[in-house]
Amino acid sequence: MPEVTIPATLPEEIPVIIPEEIPTEITDPTTYETYPDTTVDTDQTLPFTPIPTSEDLCNGSNATVCPSETLPFVGLLPDPPDTMPLPPDTLPDAPETLDTLPIELIAELPPELVQALLDAGDTSIPLTEEEFTAVVDTISDLAPEEAVALITQILATAVTPDQAEALATNPEVLAVITSEQATEIFETIEVATLDATQVAELTAAVQAAPTKVRKAFEKTINIFGGFDDYVPTGSNIPVGERRTLIAIAAGTTLTAAGSKIKRK
Repeated sequence: MPEVTIPATLPEEIPVIIPEEIPTEITDPTTYETYPDTTVDTDQTLPFTPIPTSEDLCNGSNATVCPSETLPFVGLLPDPPDTMPLPPDTLPDAPETLDTLPIELIAELPPELVQALLDAGDTSIPLTEEEFTAVVDTISDLAPEEAVALITQILATAVTPDQAEALATNPEVLAVITSEQATEIFETIEVATLDATQVAELTAAVQAAPTKVRKAFEKTINIFGGFDDYVPTGSNIPVGERRTLIAIAAGTTLTAAGSKIKRK
């Protein structure tokens, strides 16, 4: 096989030219102005403006307030008190029960009875026996504050002695009434017209009542005038036995005194 020769062409050499001298200074085309040197004279004194005094402010053309004057809001505060008032030692007594509930809010009371109570209270006439019985029978179904409100309205009518006795012998009434209501009820009762059965019923009802009701009973009614079976508060002896003991003691004293007189 014959040999093939491929001619090769080399690139021409590029000559590098090196300058003979590199400049060492850079020329800035910007020009600057020069000023002559200045010195400060140390003997020169700057102008001085004095601070105005209070008199200058008072006497000047724009004066507003002089030192001798007093602004309206400037003054001496009062000295604090030596002692502060103390709160009361005790709070006012709370009412025994609520008695300001309007009877119109008592759901158990029929509207016709509400109207009857209001009418009787406005005209100071008693309730009829039917109305009174229906109203009193409702008390056992009421909350204490409702019962007190209802009794207050009943007492606002012209309560008869018989109605007062019915209230005084009702355990539900005596369980919730206030001492003032109890006093008003007992004052309305005509004790002299009561028979033995009525006295016994009243004695039994009051004997089982709260202490405040019993004290109102003893304060209002003469328990020594026929209530022999009643036991007063603070005692364990009925009125009849106590009266007998007092009589015996008095008789013994008189007998002893008579014996001394005879001996003399």
